[in-house]
Amino acid sequence: MCSRLGRGRKVLPVVLVLGLGPLSSGARAQLDDTGTQVWSQDSPSIEGGGEAADWFGFDVARGDFNGDGFDDLAIGVANESVGAEATAGSVNVIYGTPTGLSSSGNQLWNQDSGDIEDISEAGDQFGFSVTAGDFNDDGYDDLAVGVRSEDVGGESGAGAVNVIYGSSSGLSANGNQFWTQDTLAGTTAEAGDQFGFSLAAGDFNGDGYDDLAVGADDEDLTTGMDTIEDIGAVNVLYGSAAGLVAAGNQFWNQASTDIAGVEEEGDVFGSSLAAGDFDNDGYDDLAIGVTGEDVTAIGDAGAVNVIYGSAAGLDAAGNQIWHQDISGILGEAEPGDGFGFSLAAGDFDGDGFVDLAIGVFSEDIGAIGDAGSINVLYGSSSGLSSTGNQLWDQDSVGIAGVPEEFDGFGNDLAAGFFSNDGYADLAIGVPGEDVGSLMEAGAVNVLYGSISGLTVDGNQIWDETTSGARAATESNLFGYSVAALDADGDGDANLAVGVLLGDSSVTNDVGSLVVLGDTTVPSITVSMDKAVYSPSETADVFLNIVAGSAVITADVYLVIQVGSDFFFIGDGGATATTDVVPYQASRVVSADEMIAVYTDIPLAGVPPDTYTWFAGFTEPGTFEVIGDISIYPFTVAPVR
Repeated sequence: MCSRLGRGRKVLPVVLVLGLGPLSSGARAQLDDTGTQVWSQDSPSIEGGGEAADWFGFDVARGDFNGDGFDDLAIGVANESVGAEATAGSVNVIYGTPTGLSSSGNQLWNQDSGDIEDISEAGDQFGFSVTAGDFNDDGYDDLAVGVRSEDVGGESGAGAVNVIYGSSSGLSANGNQFWTQDTLAGTTAEAGDQFGFSLAAGDFNGDGYDDLAVGADDEDLTTGMDTIEDIGAVNVLYGSAAGLVAAGNQFWNQASTDIAGVEEEGDVFGSSLAAGDFDNDGYDDLAIGVTGEDVTAIGDAGAVNVIYGSAAGLDAAGNQIWHQDISGILGEAEPGDGFGFSLAAGDFDGDGFVDLAIGVFSEDIGAIGDAGSINVLYGSSSGLSSTGNQLWDQDSVGIAGVPEEFDGFGNDLAAGFFSNDGYADLAIGVPGEDVGSLMEAGAVNVLYGSISGLTVDGNQIWDETTSGARAATESNLFGYSVAALDADGDGDANLAVGVLLGDSSVTNDVGSLVVLGDTTVPSITVSMDKAVYSPSETADVFLNIVAGSAVITADVYLVIQVGSDFFFIGDGGATATTDVVPYQASRVVSADEMIAVYTDIPLAGVPPDTYTWFAGFTEPGTFEVIGDISIYPFTVAPVR
């Protein structure tokens, strides 16, 4: 049955339908605190040892590194000491299982791990950025690790990227790689470039191999005797059967031919990255944060460049630049806004075109400085468009939370299917959020997708206390990083939240990770008193709700299929007995319950054949199906 139900105009002798209206005032299916997990390097059996200011959870990324169908989580520990090398950095990897993330088989990676290319050095910050993609298309995701302060030759802080490949047993040192700008086109490694500051994986040429974009946000541009400092750049390495290769690699900045924008000192082009197919042409596209971009005379207002994919890879044709002074874009460019500080790609309206959420973490909300906001641009056949764009902050009508100075709403973003309804949802890190009197305890807002895009309906705010992890603590910075992953493989995404200065049971400010549980969407079942009837009989139909772990807002429908036709059943010819009042305006689905029993439905006049009932939930006032559809076939047999 199609996911969008149309209204039938034909009438049957059997005319009964339910139009119960909204089932509750909550979300259709939401994240909840069922089974919340808290992880740190002091968790039992987790590799590494917690140390103050390790920054466990500085960045997080999901990937299925062993190909078992359960998402795994890579956790950057950018300030981890490795031996005597302070802030050399490491990455913990925790694997998914049918019961969620498990310490079984967890790993700790750094440049001193056996056979990993290069060596750990003080200040490297291995794990400053992490992303996952299947660069060799072998069915196992691989892990790219940014080492933004790696020294290359005599160039201090030039930056590097390590790549560790997946296998049936998880990440393995076999075939691992070490990349710097000295091995790539367009530039050479220079002091302070910070190659590896940001990372994004996507298939930009549609060949089935994921490719890797690497931000070098402090790249300088030298022309003759003139140098423009920190304009930023992005290198792109392409995947192959052998993994990432230098062949065909690209170098992009605002000085690249035909790229929109003007290169300026301090632009930091490449400070954030996100990949998604914004025009649904089969090639992933690349969004590039230019957080320090001046918009006319407005310093550091910020912008986002978008370069589109093609059979030949990323191509300047049709590239775009977006900021808050673009006609039609909501918001207003202001000094220091940092538009583009974070990026996340997801199909929030389920139309097949990926959309882009843009963090503006230093946006002022009225007189409240640096409270933060996000802009959302929606995809189309021509790419990202201002049509229907949105601006969200904690002062938006109905959004949970209150904007406060230095909240940093939009510090990090993650798109995922938390409600598993076909629309991507958005998690928004707010690490500076005050929780009661606890300053900068941190929070995460969650907005849910719908046919019209991100919506206020059912939005949530989480902190350490409400997540069920532990009591919120001042200056923990809950929400510094966020990621969506399906650790137990049930189709509903979990939310991983980095708590940059979270305490463990034995170490203060070690950094920790909170993983919120996913939800089970309530369902409805339709059944009858038997499966075969004669035309002279009457039938009974039963509707039962099977509760999930969340309430939902939905309409209930009952449809009968006759041949190739579908009919919405009306309200005549049947007697309903229920344990609740039918057609109630709203109902909280909080437990298993029988919603209705329809008795003595006349079947006379129905042609001999097989028919099918369909029942389920839809978005209120629409025909967008939520969750599973219940199916019950029955037969009206001719009298012999």
